[in-house]
Amino acid sequence: MRTIYTIGHSSHTAENFLALLQQYCIEVLVDTRSAPYSRYSPQFDRETLRDAVTTAGIKYLYLGDVVGGRPKDECHYDDQGRARYGKMGKDAEFLSGIERLERGAGDFRVALMCSEEDPPTAIDACSSAASSPRAERRLNTSEELGKCRLRRR
Repeated sequence: MRTIYTIGHSSHTAENFLALLQQYCIEVLVDTRSAPYSRYSPQFDRETLRDAVTTAGIKYLYLGDVVGGRPKDECHYDDQGRARYGKMGKDAEFLSGIERLERGAGDFRVALMCSEEDPPTAIDACSSAASSPRAERRLNTSEELGKCRLRRR
């Protein structure tokens, strides 16, 4: 089974974030944020992050518009405004994005990125919606510890 890592930027410094990616030899960072900008951590704005990551020799791929947690199509929301991930999982564009992720993970060491400190919650929505093979391990960063740890599902 492929290993797909997950990482959340939380309020890390750009240097610490890049060091974590390099520590795990990540080759491609896939940005899954629907809104790839941060009021509190501008170092993680889409263009700034892309430039920092590519300068560090890591490829950057933005797929938040396809597999992000806030879909564009209103039909993917319930009456309370919550995303209906089961419905998203049947959307052709979403499934195409998941297939692209799976193909990429076959060729590269990939990390999916969200804005959370503990990304599994956010990334789980993406995995469960797709009904695709779940990641075997995940890179989980903790601002408090300043360390990362691998966890098996």
